[in-house]
Amino acid sequence: MSRWRRYIPWAIIALVAVVVISQVGWLLYTGGPYRGQLVDAETRQPLEGAAVFFHWDREVYGSPGGPVSKFLKAKEVLTDKEGRFYIPWFIGISAHPFAIVRWQPSFNVMYPGYRPERGEITPRDGKAFRDPTVIPMRKMRTRKERLDYIGGLAPSSVPNEAMPNFIRLMNMERAALGLKPVRVRSGGGSE
Repeated sequence: MSRWRRYIPWAIIALVAVVVISQVGWLLYTGGPYRGQLVDAETRQPLEGAAVFFHWDREVYGSPGGPVSKFLKAKEVLTDKEGRFYIPWFIGISAHPFAIVRWQPSFNVMYPGYRPERGEITPRDGKAFRDPTVIPMRKMRTRKERLDYIGGLAPSSVPNEAMPNFIRLMNMERAALGLKPVRVRSGGGSE
């Protein structure tokens, strides 16, 4: 029986290693690469200079009211002359021990006077932004439509510093509508 005792510490170490490795999902997350193209829905011409951003949230557990969604990371780019955008693959760390990262990011786009329609993914059974994805942008015709769209556009959980081009373009749209610009403030949201 003493022969088996020397294996007990190694068995404990192996068990602890398995538990730690299986629980590391809250620690590391990856994203990308994401790619796509924005075009005018009617003319199919590319839209250069649109702000595109993806943002990730994490669900933080531990409060009596249940999990709370908190901002984790954002990646913002501008579309090129062909209306294309690309966000390379990356890896991040979420060191909060009571949080789970939402693996699917939220997607937002801002181009003054336009709103996105559903994406066209090729192949049809492909994954949005992983496979070639075209986002037709429809020109908004009425002031009411533009006001309705811009009213709920910027996600309040994302710090404005994480989306400077989005805020700049949103303020261009607000100015065209005769509205005051949103003021950038630290830590998320706008005033």
